[in-house]
Amino acid sequence: MARGWLVTAALVLVAVARAVTASGAGPAERDDPAVRAAIFQQMTADEAAVRADAARAFPGDPWSADDDFHNHEQRRARALAARLHVSIGTVLAAVDEGLREHWPHSNPAPLTATVPPCHPRPVY
Repeated sequence: MARGWLVTAALVLVAVARAVTASGAGPAERDDPAVRAAIFQQMTADEAAVRADAARAFPGDPWSADDDFHNHEQRRARALAARLHVSIGTVLAAVDEGLREHWPHSNPAPLTATVPPCHPRPVY
């Protein structure tokens, strides 16, 4: 019985040691304005086209079209975060900051920073 406690204690000590010595994602990645601006540009590059596709997929249902757009956006954010080796939070914070501060973007259409109200779906 004492042997079981020793094994458990050893495993706990190893886990604590690994947790203490592990390097975490530092907040420094959020501090680079050039990286945030590049992320914003990439995330907003084809917003108008993606929103148009979503509107065609859900005619007469702006909330569902917006939901479809944001599904595409979250997949793009995850892929971009993986490619740039930054956190998903960094990508989403860059988009949020860019929308709030009206950063310039390459998309010819204005960016949408609001969400339509949710109403009952029309019958398809």
